[in-house]
Amino acid sequence: AIMRLQTLDPLTARHRRFLEMLQKTTFVPKLFGSQMFPLETFLLTEPLGERSLAAMIREQRASQKSDGQPAVPLEIALPLMIDLLRGVEALGSAGVLHGDLSEDNIYLVDGDSRALLA
Repeated sequence: AIMRLQTLDPLTARHRRFLEMLQKTTFVPKLFGSQMFPLETFLLTEPLGERSLAAMIREQRASQKSDGQPAVPLEIALPLMIDLLRGVEALGSAGVLHGDLSEDNIYLVDGDSRALLA
């Protein structure tokens, strides 16, 4: 996948920490390479997963009756939430604020058992 980051300044220590963090954590996509330009950086990452959390929620809701149950059962949602929080923690430790945290930016991998924050 290709991700585009807008930057207001050239490569800084914060950007270097972010790129280093991408190499170390398992909760965001692995970084294969990057290209930096004056006001933006493009990242080439591993594929983002089979589907997004948003797609899983839509599928679960479509297959459920309207009985007040959560769209994603707790035994599935809890491990995904832990992965998501670890991804946010890894970003924060690199001085990065995600800026668009939503179910569309959470990808499910390993048969929906793990989450990647994109």
